[in-house]
Amino acid sequence: MDINLTNANFLTDNNVSDYSPQISGKNIVWVGNDGNDSEIYLYNHDSGSVTQLTDNDTYENSPQIDGNNVVWAANDGNDNEIYLYNGRSTIQLTDNDVNDGNPQVDGDNVAWLSYEGEPNYRYSPDNAIYFYDGTNTTRLTDAETVKNSFDLSGNNLTWSDYDGKDSEIYLYDGSNVSQLTTNATSDNNPQIDGNNIVWSGYDDNGDSEIYFYDGTQTVQLTDNDTYDDSPQISGNNIVWSANDGNDS
Repeated sequence: MDINLTNANFLTDNNVSDYSPQISGKNIVWVGNDGNDSEIYLYNHDSGSVTQLTDNDTYENSPQIDGNNVVWAANDGNDNEIYLYNGRSTIQLTDNDVNDGNPQVDGDNVAWLSYEGEPNYRYSPDNAIYFYDGTNTTRLTDAETVKNSFDLSGNNLTWSDYDGKDSEIYLYDGSNVSQLTTNATSDNNPQIDGNNIVWSGYDDNGDSEIYFYDGTQTVQLTDNDTYDDSPQISGNNIVWSANDGNDS
């Protein structure tokens, strides 16, 4: 397939590395090297301007954007902390002695992982999930397991976590945490949009199927002998990849 770059806007033209771009609407955030270390840059399409959000001697990473809001992780000299740019100023959301990372943002809401637990055989400390609602920060989980996948939509947050036997799917609705699955097989990779959640879970035959929760009930979308995984969701629409016996 030929790609026509006639209408492409090259936002950077320099002699340093620019990487990890993320887009929301026509606003873009990325990590760029200023000659000393990495910094966060924001392109605002309405003004046509690029703003350097950070200027320090530490390394910034993992930027995410929603509208004019940008979140990222950065080393403060001791460990990684979480920062939020709210379209006007930058707020440091964490200040502790452990690594905080993997931030996500939706509006004024931010979620991240805090690696405050004990080291384990996975070569990563057990972690907890934190949620910031624009005013207050809430610790949603303990730090006795490793949470690898979570997703944020508005005040709603979903993740997979080990229950002592296998991984299950959990939902925070802005007020309470509920466990959406209770079974003897592993459920993973949840994605959320509004009240709708999709994930992949192993069935009794040992292959992966796709499941959908609509805010009230859970429906199994696939039932076959091949692996269905990597689901994504937008509204009531869901996409995933599946092996048809020959390839994906």
